[in-house]
Amino acid sequence: MKKNITLILVFLTFAFSETVTQEGTDAANFLKLETGISGIGMGGARVASANNISDIGYNPASISFTKTSDLYFSMRDYLVDIKIGSIGYSRKISPTDYIGLYLFYLDSGDIERTTLDSPDGGIGYYKVQDLVLSGVYSKVVTDRLRLGVSLKYVQEDLWTTSFKTVAFDLGSIFDTGIYGFVLGMSVSNFGPEIQYSGEGLENENLDLLEPQMWATEKYNLPLIFRLGISNELIGKNSIFMKDSFQKLVVEVDAVSPSDSRLYGSLGLEYSWNEMLYVRAGKYLNHHTAGLAFGAGLKYNLGLFGFGFNYAFSNYGMLESTSQYSMNLIF
Repeated sequence: MKKNITLILVFLTFAFSETVTQEGTDAANFLKLETGISGIGMGGARVASANNISDIGYNPASISFTKTSDLYFSMRDYLVDIKIGSIGYSRKISPTDYIGLYLFYLDSGDIERTTLDSPDGGIGYYKVQDLVLSGVYSKVVTDRLRLGVSLKYVQEDLWTTSFKTVAFDLGSIFDTGIYGFVLGMSVSNFGPEIQYSGEGLENENLDLLEPQMWATEKYNLPLIFRLGISNELIGKNSIFMKDSFQKLVVEVDAVSPSDSRLYGSLGLEYSWNEMLYVRAGKYLNHHTAGLAFGAGLKYNLGLFGFGFNYAFSNYGMLESTSQYSMNLIF
């Protein structure tokens, strides 16, 4: 096992020099957007430390940490007036079994239409709207291993064209029992090729009575592989520094999209009394993302608990974004 841990650490350290030549060859790139505000505050380093419904985008095994029920809502003002929102719910149904539902949506806002005849616009507006509805199941297999699977319905509407498909994610969280290291792994967006259809592809042919339809190419969904390792350096379960009130988790991830270069994330999360949270992270070898920061508050009100999280991400030349989320735990 120690040899396996060493090999993984070597992979995480040196793999980022890999050259990928498939930039932009997949469709539905909104499936690569991160939706968990806690994970965003850690620079995306969350696949091994994922622990609630908001983290299913990193690892569907995350809902296996649900104590009873967890309701999650987030809102993001993304780049160039794009709005992103999500709502999720997870529930413990037995000592080892957990289920969840998660809805993600994206609205581009109004985009002015242009054509060859009207390159300056003035002919109306259109929107791009995306939706992903996920059903999640997770199981605690042993006291060290948790598994999760997410089945997703995916839809995109682009003016008068659209596509619909299904896909699924797989994930695992494994406590190695060696110096407190936890391994996380997930594969996202397994699914068939997609193809756009709709009125926008109509081709009026004067030689035929009925209009013909242009056929677009078929494209793959963006397959994403995540591998990460985390450690509780300070906390109740730490082997380095025991502390009943403070907790410090550090994680490093490698992320490999099928249509882009390999990149990494390095993040940490400090918490006090499971009430106050401070997060920071750095994207490594990413096209645009750089530093990220976050903070959170969780408070127990007796019959239920309330949580609030904030994250800030710097996207370089694309400027920065702020995002918020709320949790209701009962």
